[in-house]
Amino acid sequence: MSDGSNPHAPGDYRIKATNFGPIGDAEVDLRPLTVFVGPSNTGKSYLATLLYALHRSFHELVGERGGRPPFVYQRFITTNRDPEAAGDLQHWLFPDHGEESSTLPDSVRSLIRQSIEDAPGVDGRLTEKACWCFGVDSFRDLVRHGQRAGAKVGIRVPRPRHSGFVEYLLRVRGENSSLTGRIHGKGSLLSDADPDALESVITSLRDPSGPFRMAAGRDDDWPSEYALLLLAGTVRASLLHPFQRSIYYLPADRTGVMHSHRVVVSSLIRSAASAGLRPAGELPLLPGVMADFLDQLLSLDRLPSGARYRSKSQYRRMSALAENVERAVLRGVVRTESTAANYPEFLYRPLGWKRDLPLTQASSMVSELAPVVLYVRHLVRPGDVLIVEEPEAHLHPAMQVEVIGRLAELVEAGVRVVITTHSEWVLEELANLVRRSQVEDAGETALRPEHVGVWRFHPPENAEGARVAELKMDDDGLFDAGYGHVAMEVHNKWADMAGLTKSPA
Repeated sequence: MSDGSNPHAPGDYRIKATNFGPIGDAEVDLRPLTVFVGPSNTGKSYLATLLYALHRSFHELVGERGGRPPFVYQRFITTNRDPEAAGDLQHWLFPDHGEESSTLPDSVRSLIRQSIEDAPGVDGRLTEKACWCFGVDSFRDLVRHGQRAGAKVGIRVPRPRHSGFVEYLLRVRGENSSLTGRIHGKGSLLSDADPDALESVITSLRDPSGPFRMAAGRDDDWPSEYALLLLAGTVRASLLHPFQRSIYYLPADRTGVMHSHRVVVSSLIRSAASAGLRPAGELPLLPGVMADFLDQLLSLDRLPSGARYRSKSQYRRMSALAENVERAVLRGVVRTESTAANYPEFLYRPLGWKRDLPLTQASSMVSELAPVVLYVRHLVRPGDVLIVEEPEAHLHPAMQVEVIGRLAELVEAGVRVVITTHSEWVLEELANLVRRSQVEDAGETALRPEHVGVWRFHPPENAEGARVAELKMDDDGLFDAGYGHVAMEVHNKWADMAGLTKSPA
């Protein structure tokens, strides 16, 4: 991978994939708005799904923002008991002469570093999660065909308060996989931690009436292990902070899912009920991204209003963004309603109407964008990651332009957005949004250039796999993905035929 510098917005990270699916080589920075563009069958959805699997796996390692340290770290600390580190930590927290030090003992720093670099539980979990997301039995099914060297997947996160980065590399060859991690760069690990979170943890540990201090005289190792767990978790959460966010994936062909979700779920229930009566091989695997999508859709009506949001103002803001999509694009309101069987019904009411329509009777445009509205209103929070495949599907060009503007509003609100697209209209409006940020007092939604990354997927040459490279804005202020060449070829065909056609007598 390239150097660890990060000129983009805080919280971005970099992924690299080699010999993965149709992809020969890809290295992508995740920015507040990341766009995958290119011909079909070049790996855009593959890379988006890999991103989802990586994020989900490391999210389980890091835990939720403000949540308890994951169990895997408790297991790591108790499995790798170090009496020297435990004693040194006791003396650091409660010095004999009351002289507190800001520098952790070497033995403690070594154990915390090891707990982060070893990434306990992620190795097998990552390959398992990737297989689940793609709906395959083995990771070897995801290695590019004919590659004996296997596949490599890397992830790199810049350190928040020092030059350097945290890097993990997954190697897969045949049925074997290995994950290695390393913290690069100088600087105290403790100073990498969020100052407020660190102060809160240390204060609670040093509290004379707190549970840790009261248990410090016990004969077993629990108090020191507990302290190590909290300190390691605080440092880890800061070093890998992008993965504390939740991530959501809206797959392509949302219209089909919205129209047939009852049939799909009923079929899965019947298959599960009779699975013991038929060979397991006859049961098709549902890709995990689709399974998550279905599960989240079916649970929306059970979420109390604003349950996912930290404050009423945050909930109101996200609701307003959902309403913007409804008003500007759908020209109506989308909602869910529980049926007598406690199953959600998705409804659409056009502006000016006094009754609802079942979503199956609405246009395909409404069905495609209804999940975007529902996710923004009920699930997605500022800081989360939202992957939307082909947001332009089934939309008139004018509505495609409106949709990219609404997604830009989400980015301005702090949501990380990743899209795959085939639309020239999307790219041209995206370029307008970037250029607008350079115009004073534009008074409209705008995106700073460093907050946008467009990555072009190039078809494979000589069976080497697709190549992915960043698509920069050209001198005309456009993201030129080659659509102009297609238009020119079509025009030239028309011109040739127009020149050969005889004029009517």
